[in-house]
Amino acid sequence: MECKQRLKWLMLAMICPLIAGAPSSMSKSDNSCPKENLNITGGSFVLSNGYSHGSLLKYICPYKYYPTVQSRLCQGEQWNPKPKIRKPAECKKITCPNPRVFINGEVIPFKDKYYVNDTTTYSCHSDYMFRGSAVRVCKPNGKWSGSTPICGRDSDHCPDPGVPPGSGREGNIFNIDDKVTYRCERPLTLIGSKVRVCQDGGQWSGTEPQCYADFTYDTAEEAAEAFSSSLKSNLAVSQQFEQDGMFA
Repeated sequence: MECKQRLKWLMLAMICPLIAGAPSSMSKSDNSCPKENLNITGGSFVLSNGYSHGSLLKYICPYKYYPTVQSRLCQGEQWNPKPKIRKPAECKKITCPNPRVFINGEVIPFKDKYYVNDTTTYSCHSDYMFRGSAVRVCKPNGKWSGSTPICGRDSDHCPDPGVPPGSGREGNIFNIDDKVTYRCERPLTLIGSKVRVCQDGGQWSGTEPQCYADFTYDTAEEAAEAFSSSLKSNLAVSQQFEQDGMFA
């Protein structure tokens, strides 16, 4: 009899909080996130703190590939961004911007997509002078090695500023105060100067634009080189101002 009475009270203790709407030890959530639909095709993932609240899930792809989703964060019992059942994350091949717009010259080979370690060579049509890198290699960070190849006559006040891979340019006259405007092919993003102006000293304003994909990044060497180039450019402008007496 005493055993039955204890069982009765135990059942009431478990049921009553649920009826009253209060959390019980059985219904209490641990704020963990679901384990379903997290895999990435062609890759793997790591978790900073399991499936608990605040855990960061980071996707990893093999060399020459990138994840379509970089990471997810466990918040309020769900992942952010939320996994898609019909379109799961996957590892895709890294590509470099297409150099299809190469004015007054030829690109070999000419194709729709260029992957890591693909090589391109450049040459000019007759009567045009070549500047830049004649051979470029697609790198694992989604950028081309070397510098933008340019075929120009350089008969105007400023040299031909070229057309970086993945971009298009408006403006083909390069005298003082003439402008050139750049745009990137979708879905690439323009980094650098969208509009450049030919200046008195024969230099272009701003910096050479580049077209970046979501996975494109600068290496430490590239970042240091860009900083050095920017510093030299600023010093040159300052010296020009001093020569013109603008700081007098």
